Amino acid sequence: MRWVVMAAVAAGFLGVAGCTGGAAASAHVARVTVRLPACASHLDGYPGISSGQKPASAHAGAPVPGHPVAAVVCRYAGPDSGLASSHAVTSPARVAQLQSAMDRSSVIPPGVPMFCLQSDGESAVVLFVYPPGTPERIIGVDPWCVTLLTRSARYLANGDARQLLADWSGKW
Repeated sequence: MRWVVMAAVAAGFLGVAGCTGGAAASAHVARVTVRLPACASHLDGYPGISSGQKPASAHAGAPVPGHPVAAVVCRYAGPDSGLASSHAVTSPARVAQLQSAMDRSSVIPPGVPMFCLQSDGESAVVLFVYPPGTPERIIGVDPWCVTLLTRSARYLANGDARQLLADWSGKW
C-alpha cells in the first residue's frame, strides 16, 4: 500500500521587519511518499511486543520519538489474537495528536507488578511510519493492563491515547 503524506514545512524567513514592512512568506508544502506497513495477521507477528513481555529499562525515553509522518493501527481480537481491523492515520495533525498522547504516558519501572483485568484476547499494535530511511516504531497496546509496550519499556497509557485508538479501531 502506498500513500502520499503531505507535511507543511515552514518557509524559514519572514521578510525584513521595519524597513520593508515585509509580508510573511507562505509555508511550502513538501510531499513525502512512504509505504505504509501491513498489519500482521496475528499478534504474535510482532516479536518482543506482548503483554507478557517485561522490558528492562526504566529510562526508555518517549514511546514515540522523532517525527513520524503516518501510523497504522492494527486491532487484534479472539482466542488466537487474529487481526480484527486496521486503520491508516495519514493526516499530519492526527499523527501528531496520537504521538503527543502516547508520549504523555509514564514509564512503568521494571519489576513493578501490574494488576490487570482478565484479557479476552483483544489488543492493538500501532506502527508509526517515519520519513524514508528511518525505521518504523512499533507500540503494543494492552487495553486490559492499560499499558503501551515497546521493545524496551512499559508505559501506563494516557487516557487520550486509549480514546484515540478506540475511536479508530473500535471500542474495546
